[in-house]
Amino acid sequence: MRLAMQTRSRRLKTAKPPPTVGRDHGDLGRWLADAVVALVIVALTVVIATHGPLDQFQGAFARASTLLLVLIGTLLSLGALWIAKAAGLRLAFALITWAGVLGLGAQP
Repeated sequence: MRLAMQTRSRRLKTAKPPPTVGRDHGDLGRWLADAVVALVIVALTVVIATHGPLDQFQGAFARASTLLLVLIGTLLSLGALWIAKAAGLRLAFALITWAGVLGLGAQP
């Protein structure tokens, strides 16, 4: 909240906070959003992996390997999203991460 208020006061020119306030606010929001996505991925992985005994996993090895590839791809895309600076790349990695989270979340 402090960074948001400082950013707003800087924008309205009512106070003179440091010039890095806006960047700090954006970085914190980005970090928090990535942490939420990572926690959702971990939660979905735990739910899928502990849904039942391994020998009763529906779809057997083929489905399990596909889900593992989706999980790895989603995590790599989230990491690439953190590194990417160009708007087009950030959009592409965000869409891949979004599709991976939706794909993992749609599992029975």
